[in-house]
Amino acid sequence: MKASSEQSFGLYRKYSRFPGLIIAYVWHLADPARAVTYALTYSEALQVAEAMGWTATSSWIEGGGYSTQAPSAKLIALLERHRMTPKAWWQKITEPT
Repeated sequence: MKASSEQSFGLYRKYSRFPGLIIAYVWHLADPARAVTYALTYSEALQVAEAMGWTATSSWIEGGGYSTQAPSAKLIALLERHRMTPKAWWQKITEPT
């Protein structure tokens, strides 16, 4: 789980070693009314990183990851389909990816 009092999203290649890993990004912990969780498999998060162009950066190539504490509108739009609700959580953990 990646938790933030504001907003933060990142991905690191080291997580690719864990099949079935679900990475949960929890935002706005300081304000429960605004709290949101996005949950993605590594593969799904990698697709987001690729769509953002992160996998072509030196941070990714040389450092093995990329993160931001200021998500753009594009990133938030890419994450929206991974926003968790009780039903979405159930589907995420019980359905094969």
